[in-house]
Amino acid sequence: MHENPEMNVSSAKQLSELNYKREKEALKKEAADYKTSQLEYEKIALLKESNDLAIKAHIEAQESMVESEKSSKRAYWSNIIAVVSLLVAIASFVLAYVLSRT
Repeated sequence: MHENPEMNVSSAKQLSELNYKREKEALKKEAADYKTSQLEYEKIALLKESNDLAIKAHIEAQESMVESEKSSKRAYWSNIIAVVSLLVAIASFVLAYVLSRT
């Protein structure tokens, strides 16, 4: 069994190139995995921030609703007072007119 030295050199070179390519691919995959995990951490942080903002917005909306209800009640009573004042003014006007005729 006589081996061809050129065949061994060629095979060793191909094997070396193949190993180099595999290592390079592994490094690329590792870098991509690292970047993916960093993006996932960033995504989680942004989701937490988004959730916090949504909770704050919800609380503010509830407070606004309470204030709106208070304002609505104040406006209702203000309108009632305005109507009563108008009725008193009309009654005063009618009474003044009636008294001036006599």
